[in-house]
Amino acid sequence: MQQRVNEPHPRSQLSRTAEQYIQLVCQIPEVVEVRLGDDDDGPALWTIISATPLNYAPGDRVLEAQVEVLRLMDEPQPGFRLINAQDLDKEWRDAYISGIGPVLWAR
Repeated sequence: MQQRVNEPHPRSQLSRTAEQYIQLVCQIPEVVEVRLGDDDDGPALWTIISATPLNYAPGDRVLEAQVEVLRLMDEPQPGFRLINAQDLDKEWRDAYISGIGPVLWAR
């Protein structure tokens, strides 16, 4: 079941970008969450996947969605970050992911 948890301000460029991006990545089975967080350059959309460790195919599909959304966007553009939860140590994975920021979409 898919659910929206939090959404950015509905009129902001970031909100429109997040909506377009979520529409693309929610079709990728390995994507489990999209979160809004920060990186060194400002706001970023963090995509969390759950795939076999070091399996790059799902990440490649996420990167294709990022490129497609960036082509449609005006400035400023958010950053994009990708994490495969299976590549993280189980002992601190949940704490790390939950510390990124609010969930915009979850499977």
